[in-house]
Amino acid sequence: MTRRFAHQTSVVSLDSRFTTERLQLDLALSLATEVVEAVATAHQQRRAFGRLSVADFVVQSNGSLAITAPALEGADPATDTFAVGAVLYQLFTGFTPNQARARLTVSPLHDAPAASRINPAIDDALERVLSMMLDRNPAKRPHSLRVVEALLVDVCESLELEPSRAAILAWASVAPKLSMVPPPPPRQHRPSYVVVLADEDVVALDDDEPAANDDEDEAVESEAGPLRFDLWAVAACAFCVVAFTMATQL
Repeated sequence: MTRRFAHQTSVVSLDSRFTTERLQLDLALSLATEVVEAVATAHQQRRAFGRLSVADFVVQSNGSLAITAPALEGADPATDTFAVGAVLYQLFTGFTPNQARARLTVSPLHDAPAASRINPAIDDALERVLSMMLDRNPAKRPHSLRVVEALLVDVCESLELEPSRAAILAWASVAPKLSMVPPPPPRQHRPSYVVVLADEDVVALDDDEPAANDDEDEAVESEAGPLRFDLWAVAACAFCVVAFTMATQL
């Protein structure tokens, strides 16, 4: 599986709606099962990635997930287990572990906060799965993603939920397609000064500095006006010029 998936209109990026809504638990479980299945299959093919995020998965036309990240030679599957744990954490909470630490004011040196602190719908069994996958000690993580897959099946049974590719397709049908995602807006610039030249309808702008945000742009432009020269400053400059000229003639 290569980056070619990212250019097809029939696929949808897994992270395309994380900024607007938290997934329902049944949908999150369906997606989590497909994420684990995709990476576990890659491991069976002796492919590992070393680094994964929700942006590296796309929903295909049959509801399964494809991995768009390139496989890395020598990557450790245990590292993938941690990365997949972080992806699942985001599926169930809407936040990455680092974002959750910042949100709950937890030191980056500590383990990821309990996912149930963010999403109370997460039960103890699912909490244990996420905790094991995100353990800082690789030896304490599940030795295979197939084990994680079996644990997720147990979670679904305990919650009386069933993973559904149809639910994934229904979600993907209203998510923006990769080809439809608008490009980032061009960087806006604001004038650092505005000068109205005397006796001329000419405005000189200096727009070298990027604007911090649109509100600041509006504030700067609304407050901008002609520069007023200080007559005392002009007189002082003229005096200095005359004094320097006289000193050089002596």
